Amino acid sequence: MAKTFIFAIGGTGARVLRSLTMLMAAGFKDMSGNPFNGTICPLIIDYDEHNGDKDRAIECMKRYSAVHDLVTEGKNAGLDAKLTEGKVPFFSPNIEKILPNWSWKFDFGHDQKLKFRDYISFDNIGNYSIETQNLMEC
Repeated sequence: MAKTFIFAIGGTGARVLRSLTMLMAAGFKDMSGNPFNGTICPLIIDYDEHNGDKDRAIECMKRYSAVHDLVTEGKNAGLDAKLTEGKVPFFSPNIEKILPNWSWKFDFGHDQKLKFRDYISFDNIGNYSIETQNLMEC
């Protein structure tokens, strides 16, 4: 089964991930028009420990996972044909938790004035490949 890794960065990324979770609940289809039955592996990356958007996205994924588990149990019990015959497979994709609570927090330590460019040593970008340099200049 295919795994799709989703990197949700910051509050905007968390909002996009929450929307994706709602689309999965509604039985969205892949690019070829077939129901998506793969696994989504989300990772929220944020430095704001108290980001409300991140908390809402995580709660949405927890609730989705609970319903997905119930639907999977029903399919395993032979209810699949009655529930999904000719219908969109709601809650079909699995959400895999690859990190505790689906998130990772950048730890800038006690220096709240540290800029991200300093954290990633942006000034040393000349040491990286041209592709990486071009990506960082976007």
